Amino acid sequence: MIVDKLFLYQFRNLKNQDIKFSNRLNLIYGNNGEGKTNLLEAIYLLSITKSFRQSNREDFISFQEREASVFADIKDNVSLKNIGISFFRDQGKKLFINHNEEKSLSNFIKNLICICFTPNDLLMIRGASELRRKFLDKHISDYEPIYLNYLLQYKKALKNKTILLHQGASKEQILPWNRILADCGFFIQQKRIEFLQKLEEYAKEIYSQIAPNDDSLNLVLKNNFQNEVSKDALLIKYNNYLSQEIMFKKSLVGIHRDDLLVFLGDKDSKKYASQGQARSIVLSLKLGVLKLLESKLNESLVVLLDDMDSELDDSRREMLITSIFEKTEQVFISGVNKNILDFLKNNEIIKVFNLTCGKVCELC
Repeated sequence: MIVDKLFLYQFRNLKNQDIKFSNRLNLIYGNNGEGKTNLLEAIYLLSITKSFRQSNREDFISFQEREASVFADIKDNVSLKNIGISFFRDQGKKLFINHNEEKSLSNFIKNLICICFTPNDLLMIRGASELRRKFLDKHISDYEPIYLNYLLQYKKALKNKTILLHQGASKEQILPWNRILADCGFFIQQKRIEFLQKLEEYAKEIYSQIAPNDDSLNLVLKNNFQNEVSKDALLIKYNNYLSQEIMFKKSLVGIHRDDLLVFLGDKDSKKYASQGQARSIVLSLKLGVLKLLESKLNESLVVLLDDMDSELDDSRREMLITSIFEKTEQVFISGVNKNILDFLKNNEIIKVFNLTCGKVCELC
């Protein structure tokens, strides 16, 4: 997959401009606050329709404007497509494929798959379980798009169940929602387990290359219902907790409470990993996902590396970029240092862009 050309309209501080990219390496440099992360965010939005940072819809729209949009020409092995997303202050957002409005989120997100590295990725190791679930859900949806449909159904059922619990509803009113949660939850649980087993093979090997003297990397899904072998067995488990949930007026169990545990040997990385180990774990997980998805899809992905000056030390940054550079991915790198790619010998496939006051200018 390649982002051939990006079309921006009143998006954050980037305003109105079209940008033609290299199909291999693209370096975007400039001072802090000029909009480098905004540019990478625009590309990422076309992949998942959500930002990799905490943002509301209105944040995407330039000050005093009513709407904004991000469109791009996307090339893959077989076709050229134009995909886009428009944001409106009063009407939400709309998705487009080849300039026709697209109602299906799962149809939209499979047109561009991005692997993103940002300075906040360390929070995935040390932060709340929600961040690790989002990591899993995003990339399982990339791996198997139907997963997203089950996830959305689950979230809708959980929201309705939660409303009923807050209202003090009876068991009879809640039981139908437990059936949906069990049906969708069983599928989601199985796919998470399968995906982690595949991802662990790649991530383990990558981590051993980055940190050969460390203990082995192991991935474990912490789950309320991991031993349940059928939808009916899962439903019984849900219903067994229902009296307690009615008492406390909240949902106490379910796959929405899953957590991804990352171990080095027998030690939980969330508690015991050093800063350097945490960075290496994140690199291993992201590069593992990249290899796993490309092996499944038989398609190169788009890689976004935000703020590489501050995110990684020189050795890890060079290892990461070299590892990606050896393959055929299109890569976008942002940073304040124009020379962070000097260690690469073949500069013919690198385009360099300067970003100043929201204006992207390609350098000769």
